[in-house]
Amino acid sequence: MNNQTFENVFSFFNEVVETLDTKEETDAIKKTQLAIQELEKLREKQKNDSKNTLKVLVKKLENTKENTNHTLKELEELRQSRLLNNLENENNQLEKENSELEKEIKQLQIEYDELLIEEKKLELKEKKEEISELDPTLLKIGVYRGLGIEAIVENNGLISKCHIHNSNTNNNHTIFFPNSQDYIQQPQQSVSFASTNLLWNLCTSKNDNELINMEINNSINNIKSNSWN
Repeated sequence: MNNQTFENVFSFFNEVVETLDTKEETDAIKKTQLAIQELEKLREKQKNDSKNTLKVLVKKLENTKENTNHTLKELEELRQSRLLNNLENENNQLEKENSELEKEIKQLQIEYDELLIEEKKLELKEKKEEISELDPTLLKIGVYRGLGIEAIVENNGLISKCHIHNSNTNNNHTIFFPNSQDYIQQPQQSVSFASTNLLWNLCTSKNDNELINMEINNSINNIKSNSWN
């Protein structure tokens, strides 16, 4: 019931009161008017109370919403914090694994270097063994070949003679070693100084006349040497 309705009711009662003659009827109407007024006051009070209650509820709702937002924010921050912690833990774990891998790599590098050293030692050892096992005759043949001399090896493994090619004169010469005692095998016992010169001259002489003169001189030197002995 709104204010306009109450006013209409009061107006109606006032009109009715003016038409009544008895006191009892007038008192009854007045009591009714007072009751209606009290009812209006009560209604207004209830209305104000409802407004206040509504305000309180709205405030509570706003506080609840604010608290909820704050809680959500805290939860989000907590979640982010946990994510960061997890990421930090994962990063720490990765760093630890990387550190361990680096240690393993260094250890493997050390072992690899040691293996290389051992391999080099074995190679040197094998080379020494190969050198010690080489046939000395083959070595001497290589030396002669380096001088341009082809050494001839007999069935007994000794060098008995050599072929010499003089590129200057395009001549071939053959030198025999007595008792297979070649110059490299026993340089102090096999061939005299003159014979050594002969080998060299056969390799380097530029013409046959020069070689003949050298052979004559060598023969003379041999005769002199033998006469002195």
